Amino acid sequence: MTGFAFRLLHWLLLTLYLVLPLAALAWAFYRQRKGRAGAVPAVTLVCLVGLGISVTLNLIYATGTRGRPTLPQVALGAYFATAMLLLLRLFDYGLRAALQKLLRLKDAPPGRWRGARVLMAALGRVAVLFAVALPYVMATVMVYRPKVLPLDDPRSQLGFDFQRVEFTASDGVKLVGWWIPAQAPARGRGPRGEARGGSGGAPAADDWGTETALVCHGLAASKSNQLLLARRLVPGGVNVLAFDFRAHGESGGQLASFGAHEKRDVLAAAEWVRSRHPQQSRRIYGVGASMGAAALISAAADPSPAGQSIDAIAAYATYDDLWDLTGGMASVYFAPPMNWLLQRIGLPVASASVGADLLDYAPARDIPRVWPRPILLIHGQRDEVIPFARGRTLLEAASQPKYHLWYPEGSHNDIVADEPAARIVLEFFRQARAVPVI
Repeated sequence: MTGFAFRLLHWLLLTLYLVLPLAALAWAFYRQRKGRAGAVPAVTLVCLVGLGISVTLNLIYATGTRGRPTLPQVALGAYFATAMLLLLRLFDYGLRAALQKLLRLKDAPPGRWRGARVLMAALGRVAVLFAVALPYVMATVMVYRPKVLPLDDPRSQLGFDFQRVEFTASDGVKLVGWWIPAQAPARGRGPRGEARGGSGGAPAADDWGTETALVCHGLAASKSNQLLLARRLVPGGVNVLAFDFRAHGESGGQLASFGAHEKRDVLAAAEWVRSRHPQQSRRIYGVGASMGAAALISAAADPSPAGQSIDAIAAYATYDDLWDLTGGMASVYFAPPMNWLLQRIGLPVASASVGADLLDYAPARDIPRVWPRPILLIHGQRDEVIPFARGRTLLEAASQPKYHLWYPEGSHNDIVADEPAARIVLEFFRQARAVPVI
């Protein structure tokens, strides 16, 4: 399927999600007036289950990101979950009708053969629901993001002054970020006591605060709980724009696309710092984790002025190809045939849900176009979310200048919090220069 087909399916699904709960309530009250007393309670039960799903997801995300759930997000999640459950019921109704017609159950006379047909219909229904409905639910839950508000900010978390800012992606999604100026060093000294412009590698006085790093968080994270990626940059003389991707934190949207659409968010962030802080963004860097790193690579490969303005990238624990990653993770965590179904049905469903061809999204195809700008890849060899092999393949696909930092004992989240890695990233940005193009 093409990207256009997935966008068309996306709008079809959105229409169904918007219409189904209202249509179900109207149908239930109509049936109630006709004397069918169980219609309204049945729809009410589905709504209550949807509310329970929404509350559970919001609490999970609030705990995982150290955020605060909000009533509008709970209500929106309940509506979405109710629509999903009603769509599944509608699919099940159509499936039962099709099996009854295919096996001619209404025409079958009583007896042994009718019993065999009824059994075949039941087994067929279970098989189809397992093959289609279960991957659909899992894929939908993966792309839908209930957003929670941060409980802290750069000042309370790291002692950094900041300004809350808003900007808009090219497709109209509102994004929210924190502009964090570089901390002024002590008189005559750089951060951690190095002499400014001296052999310690700190920037010269004229360079202090003239470079900006975009901090790009991972899936199901936020600008708040991965702000630690900036902990060495700000006192190291680098301004920071940390922002929430779409469907995360304070930004707009509810659907995450694993980097495919988030590329637009990175480009919007780069354009914002170029237009609003040109003197403080003479060089622009990007540091990202997981999904954020994938989006950062795709954005830097973009031929637009915003994409080409990204001068260097530090990417933590990201992947090379979404199709391969999905297949590999499904094989690790699920037995056949579920692993096969998740890749070949779940990923297309996710593509239709977000309106992007996720089957074809591969940062490994984008990373050669980052040349001649340098890239640093950081990955833990015990990464339980994105296997180390994915990061190694991404490194092989990159062009020089490229660097890597492998952690033999590092897991997915450990390396983001690793202090030596943060220092290496700062030093990488200080030294990062594009190779001369002959």
